[in-house]
Amino acid sequence: MGLTDLFFVRILRGAVFEVVARWRPLLRALVLPAVLMTTSSYATQYLMQWQYTTTGSIEALKVIGYVQLVVWLVLYVLFGMSCHRIILLGEESLPSRYGIYWTMRETRFLGWAILVGLIHTALTLPFHILAMYLPPFWRDWSITWYVSVFLATYVDGRISLVLPATAIGERSSIVESWRLTRGYGLAIAIALFVVAVATDLVSIGTRSVFASTSDLARVMSNILQFPLVAVAVGVLSVTYRELRKE
Repeated sequence: MGLTDLFFVRILRGAVFEVVARWRPLLRALVLPAVLMTTSSYATQYLMQWQYTTTGSIEALKVIGYVQLVVWLVLYVLFGMSCHRIILLGEESLPSRYGIYWTMRETRFLGWAILVGLIHTALTLPFHILAMYLPPFWRDWSITWYVSVFLATYVDGRISLVLPATAIGERSSIVESWRLTRGYGLAIAIALFVVAVATDLVSIGTRSVFASTSDLARVMSNILQFPLVAVAVGVLSVTYRELRKE
């Protein structure tokens, strides 16, 4: 069996191909959520600075932070939904070409995304706590981060096919996703992990190049990371499409 026959290569190559081949509709679906994410990030930053300078209230800062988290989560849901639908059903399946819409389908997707995120956090949190007690060398190389992300990514890959299924209007569950990915968990984890590491390296590289201007570094990092986010979503879409055939 050659390298190109390996399942993780097939789904990773397929995801990249889909993102490149469908870049126009994906870009249209991405631009408005990305602009809103960046704008809300800057607005939150300056609002928190103003709030702390004016009142010194930590509680108010927490509320502002929670509001931004909700805004980002909703926008990520919209982008993820659009990516899945464009890849699996085509651009014509979108209620809006520019990625801003909301139905009960998006509400179900949001619920599953939150559950997957909570499971991911529960798996990675012990490693982050452990990292605080490791020697500086281990922390500097982010070994614990990569170990925890890979282990969590394995579980993510096994349970996350509920997301593309929900995006195209099919009923599914985490149990069904786990059953569907039996025997393919490691391959899916490798593909998602490669994208996660690439995203991390892009972020580190961008912030190093634009170190003198933090605001520009943040904007450039977001611009370069969003295509990789689309590839990660594409990995789930392509995996779901491939495993549904079997």
